[in-house]
Amino acid sequence: WVGNRSNVRTTVPNSLERTALKQPIELLMQGGHRAVALIAQLTCAFGLRFKEASLINAKQALNQANRLGRINITQGTKGGRGKGSERWVPITRSAQTNLLTQAAELQDQEKAKNLIPANKSYIQWRDHAYYQWRIINKETAINGFHDMRAAYACERYQAITGFPAPVITGARQADKTLDTQARVILSQELGHNRIDVLAAYIGSSQ
Repeated sequence: WVGNRSNVRTTVPNSLERTALKQPIELLMQGGHRAVALIAQLTCAFGLRFKEASLINAKQALNQANRLGRINITQGTKGGRGKGSERWVPITRSAQTNLLTQAAELQDQEKAKNLIPANKSYIQWRDHAYYQWRIINKETAINGFHDMRAAYACERYQAITGFPAPVITGARQADKTLDTQARVILSQELGHNRIDVLAAYIGSSQ
Protein backbone atom coordinates (compact mmCIF):
# COMPACT_ATOMS: atom_id res chain seq x y z
CA TRP A 1 0.00 0.00 0.00
CA VAL A 2 3.03 2.30 0.22
CA GLY A 3 3.22 2.32 -3.58
CA ASN A 4 6.04 1.57 -6.01
CA ARG A 5 9.65 2.32 -5.14
CA SER A 6 10.61 5.75 -6.48
CA ASN A 7 14.31 5.86 -5.56
CA VAL A 8 16.45 6.65 -8.60
CA ARG A 9 20.20 6.09 -8.40
CA THR A 10 22.16 9.20 -9.32
CA THR A 11 25.66 8.11 -8.25
CA VAL A 12 27.83 5.53 -9.99
CA PRO A 13 28.39 2.39 -7.84
CA ASN A 14 31.86 2.67 -6.33
CA SER A 15 32.54 -1.02 -6.90
CA LEU A 16 31.88 -0.68 -10.64
CA GLU A 17 35.61 -0.08 -10.94
CA ARG A 18 36.72 -3.58 -9.95
CA THR A 19 40.12 -2.41 -8.69
CA ALA A 20 38.24 -0.68 -5.85
CA LEU A 21 37.40 -4.13 -4.47
CA LYS A 22 40.94 -5.45 -4.59
CA GLN A 23 42.19 -4.03 -1.30
CA PRO A 24 39.07 -4.84 0.80
CA ILE A 25 39.06 -8.42 -0.51
CA GLU A 26 42.77 -8.87 0.17
CA LEU A 27 42.43 -7.48 3.71
CA LEU A 28 39.50 -9.80 4.46
CA MET A 29 41.47 -12.80 3.21
CA GLN A 30 44.53 -11.81 5.23
CA GLY A 31 42.36 -11.43 8.31
CA GLY A 32 40.99 -14.94 7.97
CA HIS A 33 37.58 -13.84 6.74
CA ARG A 34 37.57 -15.83 3.51
CA ALA A 35 33.83 -16.47 3.50
CA VAL A 36 33.05 -12.75 3.86
CA ALA A 37 35.44 -11.99 1.00
CA LEU A 38 33.83 -14.62 -1.22
CA ILE A 39 30.33 -13.40 -0.47
CA ALA A 40 31.29 -9.82 -1.31
CA GLN A 41 32.63 -11.03 -4.64
CA LEU A 42 29.54 -13.16 -5.30
CA THR A 43 27.24 -10.16 -4.83
CA CYS A 44 29.26 -8.28 -7.43
CA ALA A 45 29.76 -11.14 -9.89
CA PHE A 46 26.15 -12.38 -9.93
CA GLY A 47 24.08 -9.47 -8.58
CA LEU A 48 23.11 -11.41 -5.47
CA ARG A 49 21.72 -10.09 -2.22
CA PHE A 50 23.89 -10.78 0.84
CA LYS A 51 21.52 -13.52 2.04
CA GLU A 52 21.44 -15.17 -1.38
CA ALA A 53 25.24 -15.19 -1.57
CA SER A 54 25.45 -16.65 1.95
CA LEU A 55 22.99 -19.44 1.25
CA ILE A 56 24.14 -20.37 -2.25
CA ASN A 57 25.11 -23.99 -2.74
CA ALA A 58 28.31 -23.20 -4.62
CA LYS A 59 28.97 -26.82 -5.57
CA GLN A 60 25.57 -27.10 -7.22
CA ALA A 61 25.95 -23.67 -8.85
CA LEU A 62 29.37 -24.61 -10.22
CA ASN A 63 27.88 -27.73 -11.77
CA GLN A 64 25.12 -25.65 -13.39
CA ALA A 65 27.66 -23.11 -14.63
CA ASN A 66 29.77 -25.79 -16.29
CA ARG A 67 26.82 -27.68 -17.79
CA LEU A 68 24.38 -24.89 -18.63
CA GLY A 69 26.32 -21.64 -18.69
CA ARG A 70 24.02 -20.16 -16.04
CA ILE A 71 23.06 -20.65 -12.39
CA ASN A 72 19.65 -20.79 -10.73
CA ILE A 73 19.23 -18.71 -7.55
CA THR A 74 16.68 -20.31 -5.22
CA GLN A 75 17.94 -19.87 -1.65
CA GLY A 76 17.56 -16.72 0.42
CA THR A 77 15.54 -14.89 -2.21
CA LYS A 78 13.37 -12.00 -1.10
CA GLY A 79 9.94 -13.15 -0.03
CA GLY A 80 10.89 -16.74 -0.83
CA ARG A 81 10.49 -16.05 -4.55
CA GLY A 82 13.11 -18.64 -5.43
CA LYS A 83 11.08 -21.54 -4.13
CA GLY A 84 9.15 -23.13 -6.94
CA SER A 85 10.35 -20.52 -9.42
CA GLU A 86 13.39 -20.03 -11.59
CA ARG A 87 15.83 -17.14 -11.50
CA TRP A 88 18.69 -17.81 -13.85
CA VAL A 89 21.84 -15.68 -13.87
CA PRO A 90 24.12 -16.10 -16.91
CA ILE A 91 27.80 -16.99 -16.81
CA THR A 92 29.48 -14.48 -19.10
CA ARG A 93 33.04 -14.42 -17.72
CA SER A 94 35.54 -17.06 -16.62
CA ALA A 95 36.01 -15.05 -13.41
CA GLN A 96 32.49 -16.06 -12.36
CA THR A 97 33.30 -19.76 -12.71
CA ASN A 98 36.60 -19.28 -10.88
CA LEU A 99 34.77 -17.60 -8.02
CA LEU A 100 32.25 -20.44 -7.77
CA THR A 101 35.16 -22.89 -7.72
CA GLN A 102 36.71 -21.08 -4.74
CA ALA A 103 33.37 -20.98 -2.94
CA ALA A 104 32.78 -24.70 -3.61
CA GLU A 105 36.23 -25.50 -2.20
CA LEU A 106 35.45 -23.60 1.01
CA GLN A 107 32.08 -25.33 1.21
CA ASP A 108 33.86 -28.70 0.91
CA GLN A 109 36.32 -27.79 3.64
CA GLU A 110 33.50 -26.81 5.99
CA LYS A 111 31.38 -29.82 4.93
CA ALA A 112 28.47 -27.41 4.50
CA LYS A 113 25.61 -26.80 2.08
CA ASN A 114 26.37 -23.10 1.83
CA LEU A 115 28.89 -20.47 2.97
CA ILE A 116 27.52 -19.89 6.47
CA PRO A 117 29.85 -21.30 9.18
CA ALA A 118 28.35 -24.29 10.95
CA ASN A 119 28.74 -22.62 14.36
CA LYS A 120 26.63 -19.58 13.46
CA SER A 121 22.97 -18.96 12.78
CA TYR A 122 22.14 -16.81 9.76
CA ILE A 123 21.54 -13.77 11.99
CA GLN A 124 24.85 -14.26 13.78
CA TRP A 125 26.63 -14.70 10.47
CA ARG A 126 25.00 -11.60 8.96
CA ASP A 127 25.98 -9.44 11.93
CA HIS A 128 29.53 -10.80 11.89
CA ALA A 129 29.96 -10.32 8.13
CA TYR A 130 28.51 -6.80 8.10
CA TYR A 131 30.77 -5.82 11.00
CA GLN A 132 33.88 -7.13 9.24
CA TRP A 133 32.87 -5.40 6.01
CA ARG A 134 32.38 -2.06 7.78
CA ILE A 135 35.74 -2.33 9.56
CA ILE A 136 37.62 -3.15 6.36
CA ASN A 137 35.85 -0.49 4.31
CA LYS A 138 35.85 2.42 6.76
CA GLU A 139 38.50 4.10 4.61
CA THR A 140 36.82 3.32 1.29
CA ALA A 141 33.72 4.64 -0.47
CA ILE A 142 32.09 1.20 -0.72
CA ASN A 143 29.33 1.46 1.85
CA GLY A 144 27.68 -1.92 1.63
CA PHE A 145 26.93 -5.07 -0.30
CA HIS A 146 24.11 -3.39 -2.23
CA ASP A 147 26.66 -1.19 -4.01
CA MET A 148 28.08 -4.32 -5.64
CA ARG A 149 24.64 -5.48 -6.75
CA ALA A 150 24.23 -2.13 -8.49
CA ALA A 151 27.65 -2.54 -10.11
CA TYR A 152 26.53 -5.89 -11.54
CA ALA A 153 23.37 -4.28 -12.93
CA CYS A 154 25.34 -1.48 -14.61
CA GLU A 155 27.75 -3.96 -16.20
CA ARG A 156 24.96 -6.18 -17.48
CA TYR A 157 22.99 -3.19 -18.83
CA GLN A 158 25.96 -2.22 -21.00
CA ALA A 159 26.49 -5.83 -22.11
CA ILE A 160 22.84 -6.12 -23.15
CA THR A 161 22.35 -2.71 -24.77
CA GLY A 162 25.84 -1.71 -25.86
CA PHE A 163 25.41 1.58 -23.98
CA PRO A 164 26.53 2.64 -20.49
CA ALA A 165 23.86 2.62 -17.79
CA PRO A 166 22.02 5.96 -17.48
CA VAL A 167 23.52 6.56 -14.02
CA ILE A 168 27.00 6.57 -15.58
CA THR A 169 26.29 9.02 -18.40
CA GLY A 170 23.63 11.09 -16.65
CA ALA A 171 20.96 10.24 -19.23
CA ARG A 172 19.65 7.24 -21.15
CA GLN A 173 21.54 6.67 -24.41
CA ALA A 174 19.89 3.43 -25.55
CA ASP A 175 16.56 3.83 -27.30
CA LYS A 176 13.47 3.34 -25.17
CA THR A 177 12.65 -0.15 -26.49
CA LEU A 178 16.17 -1.49 -25.93
CA ASP A 179 16.32 0.14 -22.48
CA THR A 180 13.06 -1.52 -21.49
CA GLN A 181 14.24 -4.90 -22.77
CA ALA A 182 17.39 -4.60 -20.65
CA ARG A 183 15.38 -3.66 -17.57
CA VAL A 184 13.11 -6.68 -18.02
CA ILE A 185 16.12 -9.01 -18.23
CA LEU A 186 17.83 -7.39 -15.25
CA SER A 187 14.69 -7.43 -13.12
CA GLN A 188 14.63 -11.22 -13.54
CA GLU A 189 18.36 -11.66 -12.90
CA LEU A 190 18.24 -9.49 -9.76
CA GLY A 191 15.16 -11.22 -8.38
CA HIS A 192 12.67 -8.38 -8.85
CA ASN A 193 9.44 -8.72 -10.75
CA ARG A 194 9.03 -5.03 -11.60
CA ILE A 195 11.22 -3.04 -13.96
CA ASP A 196 10.60 0.23 -12.09
CA VAL A 197 12.87 -1.05 -9.31
CA LEU A 198 15.82 -1.01 -11.73
CA ALA A 199 16.04 2.79 -11.45
CA ALA A 200 17.59 2.26 -8.00
CA TYR A 201 20.40 0.26 -9.64
CA ILE A 202 21.09 1.78 -13.06
CA GLY A 203 19.37 5.18 -13.06
CA SER A 204 16.31 6.65 -14.73
CA SER A 205 14.80 5.38 -17.97
CA GLN A 206 13.71 8.89 -18.94
